[in-house]
Amino acid sequence: MADMATAPVIAIRADGTPMIGSGHIRRVGILAGHLRECGLFPVLLCNPEAPDLFPDALQSFTAVHCISDEAAARTLLADRYPQGIAGVFFDHYGLDATDHRRYRSIATHLSGIDDLANRPLDWDILFDINLGRSPADYASLLPPQTAIHTGRDYQIVRPEFLERRDACLKERAARGPRLERVLIATGGTDPHAITHTLLNITAAALPDVEIDVVSGSASPQLALLRAAVARLGPRVALHVDTPDVANLMCRADLAIGAGGTMTWERNMLGLPSIILIIADNQEMVGRVMARERAALVIDLRAIHNPRTLADHLTLFRNAPEDLAFLSHRAAMLSGADGARNMARILCNALAANP
Repeated sequence: MADMATAPVIAIRADGTPMIGSGHIRRVGILAGHLRECGLFPVLLCNPEAPDLFPDALQSFTAVHCISDEAAARTLLADRYPQGIAGVFFDHYGLDATDHRRYRSIATHLSGIDDLANRPLDWDILFDINLGRSPADYASLLPPQTAIHTGRDYQIVRPEFLERRDACLKERAARGPRLERVLIATGGTDPHAITHTLLNITAAALPDVEIDVVSGSASPQLALLRAAVARLGPRVALHVDTPDVANLMCRADLAIGAGGTMTWERNMLGLPSIILIIADNQEMVGRVMARERAALVIDLRAIHNPRTLADHLTLFRNAPEDLAFLSHRAAMLSGADGARNMARILCNALAANP
């Protein structure tokens, strides 16, 4: 393998904080692994907090550089990699075309992931993994020559979900319609501090159901969750920083979670879901999942009545066949190996523009 002095370097710009969560860094980390397979050296440019918060998400990068702003990032890349940068890839909603252009003097190829279509972008390739997104949504936001790739074929999921898909769908079909185990997973950092409330509502509405709760060690609610689990007894299990989310999803009959990256993972395994919209970038996901009747969607930005969730849980308990319908519809919306598809496009583009 080529060494860092001669290998083509692709810089990946993403942040992770307790409020943003780990989703951006985790998905570009999966992408980075595939980029390495085609001979690229992916280096991460991130905020100073991220390496301490999410060390397990950084293993696919050949180097990690903490930066204070885009000007500092550009200077660092120019100084640290005098052989040049093959490209820069962005997964950052806080940056726009003005920020992207700072990198044009050191990298001729810029690309990235966007889910919002709400600001100008200066990229050569764009990926939007949202269901229902059209290139027309970006007509006034990108240079005319930008290649736009949208939809389920670019959904990034962790490899274990792809590996478990077929077996999990068969297991779920063999069990038949039931509501005996619920999974609550709102993201590793639980940025909106809702997991404890969700647990209490679910435990009260479904007193005979087993509950798995997934949390990250960086969650500010971790102490509350541990106390609640102790109070509720053995039917509730807390999983902190677990690497076994795919197995937990396979065992679950229903999931309660946010409308972020885990939506694609739940779909991949045919897991019926109550999706909670807690951020603007999740709105389109929720709208499409609801339209396709692939999940029950609650917009927490507009609804604050905890009885709403409790009522839906009661309905599912009384009509578990509805969960089988949601499972079938969700599985139909699952994508392919999105990270590998992205990497193939990026590697081909960079090879064509050395």
